[in-house]
Amino acid sequence: MNYVPVITSVLAGLFAMLTAYYAWSLKKRDELRSEKIIERAEKIALYTDIYALFETGMHEVLGNKQFTLHSEFSKMNAKVELLAPKNISDSYFSCCGKFEEWSKHHVKSLPPKQEFNGMAITTFQSPDPREKYRKLAEESYNLLLSEIEALKNELRLHLETDN
Repeated sequence: MNYVPVITSVLAGLFAMLTAYYAWSLKKRDELRSEKIIERAEKIALYTDIYALFETGMHEVLGNKQFTLHSEFSKMNAKVELLAPKNISDSYFSCCGKFEEWSKHHVKSLPPKQEFNGMAITTFQSPDPREKYRKLAEESYNLLLSEIEALKNELRLHLETDN
């Protein structure tokens, strides 16, 4: 009969230790789940920014606007190099190369513009000396679109398999 208080104390202590361990393991699991959710959100943001950067760049070049995305591409290059998996990094830099090639050909294929009394004047020639650049621009544009589509598919696949 003198053992009942000792047994009760031991069982209460074991129960307290088991409860503390169970609470710790639940907290740890919740922290890991939260970290995975945060990592996934960061990947989604990075991949969305990659795609949006190419779309914006293509619109600037096609709209004959001043190209203003140099610093954005530099920042994205660093992010992709540091954060993205190797296959996505390779696809991204391949797209960057195709984008640069296409934009150079596209700019060379445009007729020259001159300023006259604050107005832009475009001059045309016949036969068009820029025809070869126009064909190169069209070919490189199609290559760029296919590279971007391949990159987009890799990004989607990575997000789907990352769960």
